[in-house]
Amino acid sequence: MARFSNSLSVMVVLIAFINVASAFYIVNYWPDNSVKQPKHFRAYPQDDVNSSGCEVEILFERDFNDQKYDYHIFANYDTADEPQYVPVKNYSESDKLAVVNATPQGQRGAYFRPNGYTLTPLMIEVCNPNYISLRIPLTPKSYFVKVVHAGKGPDSEAVYVSNTFGANDAATIVPPPGVTQVVATHKQSQHPNTNLVHVKWHLDTLFNDQVRGYFVLIGPAKGAKQVQSFYVDNANATETTVEIGYFVDGYAASVVVWSKDGVLTNPDLAPQVNIQ
Repeated sequence: MARFSNSLSVMVVLIAFINVASAFYIVNYWPDNSVKQPKHFRAYPQDDVNSSGCEVEILFERDFNDQKYDYHIFANYDTADEPQYVPVKNYSESDKLAVVNATPQGQRGAYFRPNGYTLTPLMIEVCNPNYISLRIPLTPKSYFVKVVHAGKGPDSEAVYVSNTFGANDAATIVPPPGVTQVVATHKQSQHPNTNLVHVKWHLDTLFNDQVRGYFVLIGPAKGAKQVQSFYVDNANATETTVEIGYFVDGYAASVVVWSKDGVLTNPDLAPQVNIQ
């Protein structure tokens, strides 16, 4: 009987191990040729006066046409036996255009790149009370992103799992400053059913060597929905004109700096003005 009991215990442990392994099985290749493989996974602690000290921004690039998959963030802690799912921080619809809760469909600040990708910034809270009750340290040692079929939860079978990546040192990564003197002006377009918006801004030249480019965001002044972004690949740029396919009455513009370190301006520091 003891031998049977021991064998049963081993079998239970083995089944549990298989279940965990299958949930986080790392596919060695991106399995879908119709969608670009996500890439450049990074984590940036938000260590500034506008942060609670518990926020970490997860950044990666994904196909901007990708509506087939959802992306869930997991954290590895020294004192946890298994990776912990970390939900993305939710923002209300009244937040500014530059909030970092991005989606591939273009709502809420998806930062589109000219290479067919969207830079996807997602904010997480690592000081979740549930983790504290489990006596898990507040700072994870590493992260990974689990890709599942759209509509599936974090416990569902993985389609793809990113490489494990650590958090960049907040002490050595300087967040880019916010621009100033933003002006957005509506202009007539020569194309039917489209409008032009000319956006100007100023950035102190002392910061030019930190800048990779700028994202100009256009969206409703109230209710940060259906935000469009336009990438300006010029660190010295101070203006740009963008074309959008709708009327701009009641719309606003915002400018976000993207640094050479890969960090975006904190949304609280990104000025937003109504389009005149």
